[in-house]
Amino acid sequence: MRNLLTPSATHQPELTDEDILGLYAPPSDESQAFVRFNFVMTADGGATHRGVSGEIGGEGDKRMFQLLRLHAHVLVMGAGTVRAEGYEGDLLSAEDKTWREQNGLSQVLPVALISGGLHLEPSDQFFAQAPTTPIVYTAETSSPEAREKLSAVAEVVIAGRDSVEPALVVKDLVARGYRNIHSEGGPTVFGDFQRANLVDSLCVTIAPKTAGPGEKRIGGEGPTEGNALRQMTLHNLLEHHGELLAEYRKA
Repeated sequence: MRNLLTPSATHQPELTDEDILGLYAPPSDESQAFVRFNFVMTADGGATHRGVSGEIGGEGDKRMFQLLRLHAHVLVMGAGTVRAEGYEGDLLSAEDKTWREQNGLSQVLPVALISGGLHLEPSDQFFAQAPTTPIVYTAETSSPEAREKLSAVAEVVIAGRDSVEPALVVKDLVARGYRNIHSEGGPTVFGDFQRANLVDSLCVTIAPKTAGPGEKRIGGEGPTEGNALRQMTLHNLLEHHGELLAEYRKA
C-alpha cells in the first residue's frame, strides 16, 4: 500500500500498519465527538453486490477495514447491516487488542445498533456471542414489548420519537466516554448522519470492479428532502493493487 498524497509516491516504501494508523488518527481534541464512516464501493458506484458488500473489497480494503476499528471507542451499526454481513463474536484479533491496550483503549470494542422498529430477536447470535453488552438505539414508537424482551440481552435506549435521531445517539455515546465513533454502515444510517451533518470523516475504498445497475449506493435510498451538498477535504489517498483508499474529512 502506498500514499498518493506524498511526493515521489511511486518510489516510497510500502506503508506499515503503524504508518496507516498514524495517517488516520482522529483529532486530538477530546472535547468533541469524531464520527467516521467506512465503506467500499465499485468503480461504477455500487455499494453492494447481490445485497452485500463483502465481495467487493480486495486485500487493501480488508486491511484498512480492520485497522480503522483500532482507533474507535465504539462501533455504530445499522441492524440490517449486522444481519446481512455477520457481526457475531469478537471483532478484534489478539494483535488488535494488544495495540489498543498499549494506546490507552479498551481491548473490547463496544457495539451500538440503530434499529428504529426494533425488529431484533434476543436469540440472534449477535447478542449471544457479543463480548460485551450491546447498546441498541431505537425510537419511542417501537414496540414496548420488543424493548422489554430485548433488554435481557442489550441496553435499549430511546433516541427519538418516530425515528432514531443521530444527534441523540452521538450525545449519548459521548456521555459514555465514546468520542471516536466509528461506523461501517449501512447506507441508511450513513444517510441519516449525513442529513444531520454529523459525518466528520468518510473513508471509502474504490475497488477496480463494476457491479452493474441496480445495486445500492453508500448513501442509501429514500427521500431527498433535507439533503445538502457538504464540502469535504481530501485527507488521505492510498493505493493498493488498483484499489483507491480515500479519506475525506469535514471542511
